[in-house]
Amino acid sequence: MPVCFVDQGDGTTRDVCFGLQWERKTGADGTPNPTDLHDVDNRYVWAGRCSIGGGFCQPNDAAASTCQAQTGGASGCATCGAGETCNVASTAVTTVWDWINLVNAEPGFAGHADWRLPSEAGQNVPAGALELETIRNCGFGNPCVDPAFGPTGSSYWSRTFNTDPAKPDTAWVVDFSAGAASPARPELEDGAFFVRAVRAPSTLIRDLVIDPTNPTTLYASGGARPGVYKTVDGGASWQLSLDLQGFFPSELPLAFGPPPERPVYAALFSQGAGPDESVLVILRKPDADPAWDTNGEDLRLAYPDFGGCGSGARGTNVALLPGDLAADPLDPTIAYLGTEKCGVYKRSSTDGGPSWSLMNTGLVPGTPPKTFAVSTDPGLVYAGFSRDTLSLAGQGVFKSTDGAMNWSAANLTTTICGFDFIPDVLALALQKTGMTTTVYAGTDAGIFKTTDGGATWSPINTGLPTTRCSLEGTERFPRLIRQLAVDPTDANVAYAVADAADDDLVVRLFKTEDGGVSWTVKLAFGGPDLEGITSLAIDAIHPTTVYAGTGLSGVLKTTDGGDHWTRMNTGLAASN
Repeated sequence: MPVCFVDQGDGTTRDVCFGLQWERKTGADGTPNPTDLHDVDNRYVWAGRCSIGGGFCQPNDAAASTCQAQTGGASGCATCGAGETCNVASTAVTTVWDWINLVNAEPGFAGHADWRLPSEAGQNVPAGALELETIRNCGFGNPCVDPAFGPTGSSYWSRTFNTDPAKPDTAWVVDFSAGAASPARPELEDGAFFVRAVRAPSTLIRDLVIDPTNPTTLYASGGARPGVYKTVDGGASWQLSLDLQGFFPSELPLAFGPPPERPVYAALFSQGAGPDESVLVILRKPDADPAWDTNGEDLRLAYPDFGGCGSGARGTNVALLPGDLAADPLDPTIAYLGTEKCGVYKRSSTDGGPSWSLMNTGLVPGTPPKTFAVSTDPGLVYAGFSRDTLSLAGQGVFKSTDGAMNWSAANLTTTICGFDFIPDVLALALQKTGMTTTVYAGTDAGIFKTTDGGATWSPINTGLPTTRCSLEGTERFPRLIRQLAVDPTDANVAYAVADAADDDLVVRLFKTEDGGVSWTVKLAFGGPDLEGITSLAIDAIHPTTVYAGTGLSGVLKTTDGGDHWTRMNTGLAASN
């Protein structure tokens, strides 16, 4: 299990897996302390009540403005009329929106002034809707949270308002008491609950893609103001290309297609008001176009109204959650999309315009495709899968030779700790030289390689970090690989991002120059700076130039094959 949470020593905890920074609570003596904004015993309400009209209210204009900004204008975000007082329940210190303003007041908590309430399931803006539940883990007992978060109460507010008309004036909370797994719906004024602030580090990068023919042009998703950014000077400066302010996506995959159109794709996911509603939107634009047409969506799918994919499966509101998004390297009209429970979609184009179709023949239903590798051989596509959500059986790598019309298993199996199994595949990288196609697969059991179309796979993990099979034993196996990239001109040169080993807490970027016979460290983050590397992109013309999107440090660039790295965040990082 990856090490996600790191106590920063400044009153905050870093989540290096999701790229978030959380408030760490203090106190825990059972007595509220209103003078301490971070006291775990303090309770807050969403809104108060106006003394005359009885409507929901905020105690001041600033709190009302913050409520509007963070919720999109949910109930309870107004102030009272002239002559009225906003009365807050006696069980609460103040409203959550008044509290978050105090947290952000000069000089800002832990040096930052962009703290907010976390999102939760049921919200109706693009993904990231499970922020609050991402820290709930009952493996630590009661409370169900990593000790890195400090003392923790029971039920915590999210910023997500419930729009179900059958349950008006409610918002979502998550209960961290032992055994609680789902959000609750408290009454706004009467529900005095706990609250924990969160922020997305200003230079968090979700994904990074490079123009295959003009590699000084790149797009990155994430940044200080959530959105999609573009650089035309190799990262020296970035400009906001698609503004997603107010959205807090957990995933925002991108893809870059070939000439002549050189299309750019972005996948946006939105959960609706109910537990079984969601929307997936694919936006597409030619790179030369200055703006995205948000009204001209290339694809829009709404669950459950698009054909019942994932019907009856647990967590159906994430059926359309996007995994990887990949463009065909030869045909600018073709792209591939993986979804959490609906499998593979393929884009094609005819005289009637673009169309996206499910392409799951030969695949296991309910198995999420996490990564694609598309060859310059027409029709050749590899897809890596995580475990079947129903049987929990691994599915490994599947291969298609006819453009995803049909799929077959590519025989990736291994033996770990005495057990034979098919690993989860989180990253694929493909390179073709002459008649030989080399595919690297990054899995939860290290890296594997094939040069014969998947007929055989070889583990190539010398020099990569390992973890123990059990607390008592000495046998070890390779750590999970989250990212892979291969030199477009040399199949022997590849880069891999490995999870921290269980004994040193260091996330590393490795490089091989001998086809995986050995790996050496080229970049490392440890201790309070432990972070994820979210994406890799290699310059196809100057392959010693490599870009790394990170969880905290924005975009890093090397021009010497990884020996030296420079932050390239002008236009990406926030001023604070």
